[in-house]
Amino acid sequence: MGGGAPRQGWLNAYEGVFYRLSLGIFGWKHHSNSTDSYTGTLETFTPINSRFEVRTDIPVSSNSEDTNFGDFRIQARIMLSESRNFTQTLNIEH
Repeated sequence: MGGGAPRQGWLNAYEGVFYRLSLGIFGWKHHSNSTDSYTGTLETFTPINSRFEVRTDIPVSSNSEDTNFGDFRIQARIMLSESRNFTQTLNIEH
């Protein structure tokens, strides 16, 4: 008998659990000409029910001259099956 699948998120891994969560991802770089640039993403997970979740990503970048927004991503996630040791999801991106 298995010990069960972990029910938390792992870096660079497909998520096997649905949760209500927002993440702010931030990066900073100091350039040799004494200017700074910044990057960031707001990543939001919104479960609709126990089998359907919507994930949105809003990226932004900024330097000393201007601020830019990247492509707004929407991803639908559908739980196909779930057992103690294994989860299958279908992820659809737009």
